[in-house]
Amino acid sequence: MQKGGRSVRPVTRRFVRHLTQRVFIGLLTVVSLATMAACSSGSRDPLGQWYQHELGLIQGIASCSPDNYCMFVGQRTGHIALTQVYSFWERGAWSESRPMPSVGEVLQLSCGSRESCLAIRVDDATYGFGASAWNGYAWTKTASLPIGVAYSSCAGSNFCMVLDTDGRYGIWKPKSSSWSFGTMPGANDLSGLSCVSATFCMAIDLSGKTTVWTGDKWQSAGNAIAGFSIGTGPKGFSELHCSSNTWCLTLGPSDSQVGMWDGKRWKLASVPFPGVYSVSCISGPFCMAIGDSDKPYRWDGNKWIVTSGSYLPQGGQISCASSSYCIEAGWQGTAIFAIETPRFPY
Repeated sequence: MQKGGRSVRPVTRRFVRHLTQRVFIGLLTVVSLATMAACSSGSRDPLGQWYQHELGLIQGIASCSPDNYCMFVGQRTGHIALTQVYSFWERGAWSESRPMPSVGEVLQLSCGSRESCLAIRVDDATYGFGASAWNGYAWTKTASLPIGVAYSSCAGSNFCMVLDTDGRYGIWKPKSSSWSFGTMPGANDLSGLSCVSATFCMAIDLSGKTTVWTGDKWQSAGNAIAGFSIGTGPKGFSELHCSSNTWCLTLGPSDSQVGMWDGKRWKLASVPFPGVYSVSCISGPFCMAIGDSDKPYRWDGNKWIVTSGSYLPQGGQISCASSSYCIEAGWQGTAIFAIETPRFPY
C-alpha cells in the first residue's frame, strides 16, 4: 500500500520492532528494580513469613514440641467471668478452642510431644502452684506442688521438669502419673531451664553458671562467660533454650548478646538487633529470636537472617514446632511464622 509516495508496511514493522524493544527494556528495568529492592530490604524467607493477629479480649501463652505440635492456652474475658480456653495445632491446622478445666490461672506451659504438655497454674485450694497434664486428649489435674515454679520444660512423652530459682526441682512422668522432687546442689538465682530428654536438661543462673541434669544427678557445664559477675551492671543470663545436648542458646548479659553452647563450651556472640527477650531452638542449630525490633531473626547455624512478613512485638515467649512454624502469643496479640497463611488458634 502506498501513501504519499511512502510504503506503510516497512514503517509499521520498524515501529513495532522499536516499540517491542522499548517494552522489553522497560520490563527488564522494572524487574531489576524490584529485585534490587527485594535484596536491599531482605528477600522472602524460603522457610516462611510472619502473620499478625490482634487478640482483642484474649491473652495467651503457647508451647510447641519437635513432633510438629503446638498448644495454646489463653484467657477470654466474658461478660461475667474470666474463661480460659485451649487450642492445639497439628497436621497443619488449629483445633477449635475449648474451655480449660477450672483449675486456676495457667502461668506456664511446656509441651514435649503431642501426648505430653504440662501447664503450671495457680492452685485454687492452696493459692500456691499446681500442675495440669495433657495426654493428647484431655487435661488432668495432677497435684499441688510443694515448691515454687519459675521454669518448666518437657521433653518427649514421659518427662517434664519444673524448677524454682533456688534449685528445688520436680520431675513429672506422665506414663506413671508420678512426681519426684529434689534440690540442685549449690544453686542460686537460677534464670532458665531447658530439657531435650530425660537425661539432658540444662539450667543457667544469672551469672552464667550452667548445670546439666544427666538423668540421676546434676553436674557443672561451665560458665557462659568466664568470671562474669552481675554486680550492679548487666542484667545477667536468662531465657535458655536447647534443641539437643550439643546446641543451646541463652540470652546474654546485654540486650544484644547471646550465649551459644556447642556441647563442650560456651561462646558469647552479638546479635544484629536490639532488646532480645525470647528465643526458641529446634532442628539442630535453627533458632528464632524476637526482640524490640520490628522483625524477628533466625539463626541458620552460621549467621542471623532477618525474617519477612507482618510482625508486631507481642511481649510474650516464642516457641517453634519446626523451622517453618513458630508462634508468639502475648498480651498484644499473636504472631505466627509459617509458609502459608495460618488459621489462628481461636
